Amino acid sequence: MDYKKNQDEVKKLFCSSNLCQYLDQVNSLSVLSQQNKITCIKEKSLTTKITEFTARDVERWHLAKICPIESPEGQNIGLVLSLASYAGIDINGYITTGYFKVYNKIITNDVVYLNFFDEKKYVIAIPSKWDLDKYVFCVDSNKVKVVEAENTMLVIPAWSQVFSPAVCLIPFLGHNDPTRALMAANMQKQAIPLLFPQSPLIGTGEETTIMEASNQNVVVKSESIVYSVDSKKIIIYNPTTACYRAYNLLKSMKTNQEMCFRLRVVVNRGQVLRPGSIIAECQSSYDGEMSLGINLMAAFMCWKGLSYEDSIVLSDRVISKGLFNSLHVLDLEVKVYETNYGAEWLTNKPVGVSKKTYQHLGPNGIAKKGWILREGDILVGKSTPIKDNNLYNKNNIDDKATNKGINSKDKDKFIKNTSFKIPMGISYATILEVSRTNDRGNDWYLEGIYEEYLYRKFVITKTYVRRCYMLLNRLMLSLGKDLEQFSFVLSEENIRNGLMLLKKNYIRTLKNLDSVLFNKFNNRLLSETTKLDQKVLEIITITLLVKRSIKVGDKICGRHGNKGVISRIVPEKDMPFMDDGTTVDVILNPLGVPSRMNIGQLLEANFGLISYKLGLEFKRILDLYYWSKNENYLWSIIPKLKELYPNIKNYTKDVILLLVSELSKGVKVSCSNFNFDVDKNIKHWTERLGLQDWNGQIQLYDGKTGLPFERKTTVGVIYMLKLNHLVDNKMWFRSTGPYSVVTQQPLKGKANRGGQRLGEMEVWALQSYGAAFVTNEALTAKSDDVKARKKLHDNLLAGLPLLINYQNESMLVLLKELFAMGVDIERTK
Repeated sequence: MDYKKNQDEVKKLFCSSNLCQYLDQVNSLSVLSQQNKITCIKEKSLTTKITEFTARDVERWHLAKICPIESPEGQNIGLVLSLASYAGIDINGYITTGYFKVYNKIITNDVVYLNFFDEKKYVIAIPSKWDLDKYVFCVDSNKVKVVEAENTMLVIPAWSQVFSPAVCLIPFLGHNDPTRALMAANMQKQAIPLLFPQSPLIGTGEETTIMEASNQNVVVKSESIVYSVDSKKIIIYNPTTACYRAYNLLKSMKTNQEMCFRLRVVVNRGQVLRPGSIIAECQSSYDGEMSLGINLMAAFMCWKGLSYEDSIVLSDRVISKGLFNSLHVLDLEVKVYETNYGAEWLTNKPVGVSKKTYQHLGPNGIAKKGWILREGDILVGKSTPIKDNNLYNKNNIDDKATNKGINSKDKDKFIKNTSFKIPMGISYATILEVSRTNDRGNDWYLEGIYEEYLYRKFVITKTYVRRCYMLLNRLMLSLGKDLEQFSFVLSEENIRNGLMLLKKNYIRTLKNLDSVLFNKFNNRLLSETTKLDQKVLEIITITLLVKRSIKVGDKICGRHGNKGVISRIVPEKDMPFMDDGTTVDVILNPLGVPSRMNIGQLLEANFGLISYKLGLEFKRILDLYYWSKNENYLWSIIPKLKELYPNIKNYTKDVILLLVSELSKGVKVSCSNFNFDVDKNIKHWTERLGLQDWNGQIQLYDGKTGLPFERKTTVGVIYMLKLNHLVDNKMWFRSTGPYSVVTQQPLKGKANRGGQRLGEMEVWALQSYGAAFVTNEALTAKSDDVKARKKLHDNLLAGLPLLINYQNESMLVLLKELFAMGVDIERTK
């Protein structure tokens, strides 16, 4: 009992404590956000149940120290907070942030870091512009005042210092409701890293800084030249120190959320690097920027009712180009049991299946490493005895493994195929690793570890004593008189040093042996059970690499809290298109914008269209060059390149082609969270593009008829993210499975091999679509009317699909629950 109690205490400390959390590794932003989390919850103090609303509110002292937006949306809202982007902790544990000093209305580069108690002595200007006006808003003694600019002492550098990294990635934050901004910040942390990420065309300028703060890219520390490059190692040469340095890249591995963490090389041999240059990027980075999604041409319109209630229509161009492809790593577990009729065994020729499904199995019945399999292929071939028969027991183990000695006609009588197949929802999967674990029971813990420890300690001690005896013999020989005949005799000092060295090695070896034993006992204490189930003979773990695209039912979102489920994937030729023939990639519901007050997505679409139009200029030059092979077209674009890249001095042909090909996808625009003059910038860029009197909307045409729509539509490029709410991980059909004891209803959950009941909210969704007949059918024949279900099945076989309702089983479930509580119910007339 004492051992069980100690084990529970250890498990509670390391697995259930508030201080112990699994790292949120969906993407690099989620890792960074979790590392910057702070909590106000404490045992026997503030709890989520008794905390009032005033304790959850945003305080004035949070300015530039704690983000006023980012927080969980559940019961911990306002209690679990996030540090601001440039906040830190001083030696006393206080939260500090940096300020620029101001002298005579001039903002200097002198930075001072202060906590809340120290900054109350100063008059701090709220960030507005770099040039201080005559009167500015300031914080003085934790109160907001309007004071003259001469009296300001400090100034907050920028609005990005006020918010957390996740909030700083939201463009046009000042035009969104704070509730939607909170959702946007949390959804960005749930975005699945894509196989081919794209940096946002409309950003906030903080993408590179936040990616550097995540510290997941591999960067060089000095000026150097790339010597050699491959997928595992990068060797660079430093001409200053004349030394080589090798960067070993991490192997692709599985994260806690089943994502694939990988590093890809972004440099070439002979490339000159500066300090801080990136040589390998993680899955959430592109060109050194935080890149979690892709840029899509979006239209805010109602299209055939498919965008009803935040549903999203997607073009199949996104699927064919693989823009939403992502990599996932899954661990599957297969158990070999001991049944009443004998033990199960592995086989590479399962009974009753075609050769296609098991041709990749090895001699041991397990799929070979490196094979690419499809849904339905067998991963582990396994057979189970279903009848105790003398003829069957006479076969030896080799015959069982190869299924020899049993006639093909008799196999089905004695053997049942229980092979493990690729789960549903996985189109293609690559086998990465295969491991096998045997159950050795209590002997492995009680005797195996300690006996091995005692044996090794005995061997080490015996070796130590024997070597000490040999040195002491040589010492006796050295003390003799006739030393000339013994040329191998050591001096007394050498023998003493040898004994000391032997003693040190002996003590170090014993400590290492004790630490190994201690670690094994710790692993024992932290394990959930003392041994595997007695009926489990072997556990086989298979790791799969799965590439998933996007399908109907998956969830995507923007950066403004606008989210939705894909209702249909439409062929590209049927999607609405613009005057130049460019089709729309995604259609969003316009009614969700004014009700949720996230106008930032419309502004992002407007500037995204400007970015797209600017990119067309570079694309036109690139097409002309490839068509005519005339390099004069490339030299004519240099003035525009100098405007975008003033730091580049020498423009060679290769540099121009690289920049123009990148700009042809769209010119990146940086829009700060606040104090961004939207009207002024839109007017400037529309005049440059020749779009006079443009109100943010353009004319679209129907893809099927080619006719223009009745009204103009808001169209533009927006940044879309693929959320970690995939339909493959949620939907689960139930063929046969366990039932609950009392109600005899199917168990809940995919893990329990249970089904999904049609609940009240699902019925609401059907009713909102006007599907009255489907609702009636779902509540009876597809739910709990057993007689109607049987009758409908018979009618379908007969070719007359008529639905007749009989008796609802929900009342019988209620009666069974009352009977279980001892309440008797009688029917009265």
